[in-house]
Amino acid sequence: MKLRTLFFYLLICAVPLKSFAHEDLSYDRDLSTDHVKHFRQLFDKIHIRSIVEFGLGNGTQYFLDHCDTVTSCEILLPHQSDICLQAPEFAKTNRWTHVRKMGSVYLENADFIARDEKKDPALLDSTYLLELKDLCDELLANDSFDVVFINPRIHLRGDLVNELFHRVPIIVAHDTSYGKREYGWYKIQTPSNYQKIVFKDGCGTTFWVRKDKSDVILALQGYLQKTQTENLRIFFPDLHPTLFQSMAIAFNHLGHILVAPDESFNPQSSSQGPKLQFNECFKRNPRDYPYPIEIINNQEILRNPPDVIVINGLEVEADLLHLWKQLKALGKPVKLVHFSGNSDTAFNAHFVKNLIAVDAFTGHRFEETAPHIIFWIPWINFDTLSFNGPSDDPAMNSFLSLHYSVGFVQGRAIFQMITAAAMQDFPLMPIRAPETLPQEQVYSLMDKSWATLHCKEYEGFGYTIIESLAKGKPVFLKRSFSQGKRLMNWCIEGKTAFFFDDYDEFKSKVQFYLSDISARRHIQQECAETIRRMINNEHQLLVLDNFLKNLLLQPER
Repeated sequence: MKLRTLFFYLLICAVPLKSFAHEDLSYDRDLSTDHVKHFRQLFDKIHIRSIVEFGLGNGTQYFLDHCDTVTSCEILLPHQSDICLQAPEFAKTNRWTHVRKMGSVYLENADFIARDEKKDPALLDSTYLLELKDLCDELLANDSFDVVFINPRIHLRGDLVNELFHRVPIIVAHDTSYGKREYGWYKIQTPSNYQKIVFKDGCGTTFWVRKDKSDVILALQGYLQKTQTENLRIFFPDLHPTLFQSMAIAFNHLGHILVAPDESFNPQSSSQGPKLQFNECFKRNPRDYPYPIEIINNQEILRNPPDVIVINGLEVEADLLHLWKQLKALGKPVKLVHFSGNSDTAFNAHFVKNLIAVDAFTGHRFEETAPHIIFWIPWINFDTLSFNGPSDDPAMNSFLSLHYSVGFVQGRAIFQMITAAAMQDFPLMPIRAPETLPQEQVYSLMDKSWATLHCKEYEGFGYTIIESLAKGKPVFLKRSFSQGKRLMNWCIEGKTAFFFDDYDEFKSKVQFYLSDISARRHIQQECAETIRRMINNEHQLLVLDNFLKNLLLQPER
């Protein structure tokens, strides 16, 4: 932890909160309250009816002086006491409500990982995210707050901001000029219906204001951001059928069109023009997808280029960079975006300036060098992933046969070891490993099973895992293959997943899952509910929309 961060933490938490009179405070000169001068811009022009602050502080009195009601919510960790929460002078007023929330050991562990290890705790155990969701559900259930202020004693501030989008029209966070990793500011994904306003002086104060609150935005910075991104044509080769469909749906929702290469891009085609050496692009006909897609040939793309070219895999990076440079030389500049879905994709760092990071490792690889980056979750079509109730069909599925045929040596060896041993220990539980199947048959197999086994050492995102959870089937995962991966955002031990280091642990957890019918059915229900809580398609669309709007503002290179 930086010395300044430690100093402020000790200053606030080691000393009981004093009962300051309003006139005794020099808000602008006190670093713990230097957010007040920015709130003053707001309060001077707009009446704020109600505010909820995470973290009771010396600025609470200022809020009471300018708002009808103030709610102070203090989140305490198991090792913390409320010694610094002694009732201040303003506790006598009925306009102030004090809420204490005692966090669990999961929240405490997450706070430690963020504070001391400077890592994203959600990539190790995301149980605490559900706890924050529950807290916000309860706190905001009956009251309509105009503003929420983020300055709690815990370090999970970026997670709190993400959770508050679409709940509160004005979100304000303090200490945003430092502690990027400790506080998780890098995790905040601003949706396009909010405008971000940053004040870097002092400890730093950042506002996120819903754009229908134009009076607030004008009061704070004097102008409204206006960008148009209608009808972008986005070139996105079909490297992965589920991802391809997902992107087509997302672009269509935002009013854009996915542009796909036709057979003329196949190196085996006699057509002159740009080529894509990755033949998987041409094994499926884009016209078969039930979504609006523009099919383009390799001559037309030079005459009528798309607005954006997306490099969505190492397999096509060199060819698409060549195409992008060719268009630029023709005087037809096109925006270049990289998209990472596989774990730790080693793109050419010189060209990675705009990145849609779906897997965590690639996102963190380029976090400091890519000026325009989002950590994003593609559209998940939950309409086709209905949960049809708990299943007692004693079957486990694995959908990695195709992957094992081309690589993933470690995962294949572990899968073969498990299936051989499980035949002896669980003769009534077949482990099915079908070859490539139509999507409808995959979903039918999921419905007629009670779990999924997924042993893949390089899994960045894991569509199959999400599909399995949405269908109510927990996933059995090799622990060392999983931790630090994006899939940990929704794979939670005992709730949606069972992790194992070796076969003995796998065997023990399968025995528990098979023997306790009530627990098994409850877990299946939890899987379907949890994945839908963790992934909000509408929010992710607005995050992508914001990325594309900002993309158009990026300078040509």
